[in-house]
Amino acid sequence: MKYCAKCGAQMPDDSAFCPNCGTAVNNQNKQQQFYSDNNNYYPQQNNQNFQPNLQPEKPNKNSRPVLIGVIAVVAVVILVGAGVFIGNNSKDDDSSRTTYNSGYDDDNNDDNGERNGKAVDLDSKYLVDDSNLFTDEEKADLIYKLEMVSDAYDMDVVIHTTDSFYGQTAGTYAWEYYVENGYGRGSTDDGFIYVLNLDDGEWYICTFGKAIDIITHDRIDIIGSEVNPLINNGEYYDGMLCYIEKTSKYLYDEY
Repeated sequence: MKYCAKCGAQMPDDSAFCPNCGTAVNNQNKQQQFYSDNNNYYPQQNNQNFQPNLQPEKPNKNSRPVLIGVIAVVAVVILVGAGVFIGNNSKDDDSSRTTYNSGYDDDNNDDNGERNGKAVDLDSKYLVDDSNLFTDEEKADLIYKLEMVSDAYDMDVVIHTTDSFYGQTAGTYAWEYYVENGYGRGSTDDGFIYVLNLDDGEWYICTFGKAIDIITHDRIDIIGSEVNPLINNGEYYDGMLCYIEKTSKYLYDEY
């Protein structure tokens, strides 16, 4: 028998995870949060197709341990002042399509990738649109918001669209994409990534570090219930605005 390095519980020699706390045995340096379902242990991320209430897939790669970090409260003031929160939405009289406030003064924006006088790099690491779902103007807007949220809360907030998971589960693909591309801030790689694969009809949110306790499994379900109808209707830009709105509100509520 051997013992868990995290909680000290006794476990079988061939166990890949601690049966008491769910910590991965072979990767004690970093881990994701685990939850239990009939004595099986799964990471605290959600993998769904575009229909709500499907169970998350089990990633086939060990997760990494995490430590909760602390950031300066003054960042919240910066975030609110910048108008990142795009919670006000409206519906046109002749349309049921939901639209979201842009979070910045349109008069201060142009077609050259600038937002409020700040140049926006369309090749930003925060939005990797391999499926080409967004126009350049939409990319500039999404990148601006993702960078603002990331800097305000000192964690990487990433959106990635892809046409293939290359034989991997959605969870494994999202985990490896985040890690192998060097995302994350601080000693616990704080941040989270949203991966969308329209060809397979799947999406996945993978969280790391202090984001684990904020973007929880239940909150991911809520995000999916609001974002999925927009994605299903081909409203990819509005769907991602909704995603940024929901996650930034959860971050704000915690700080």
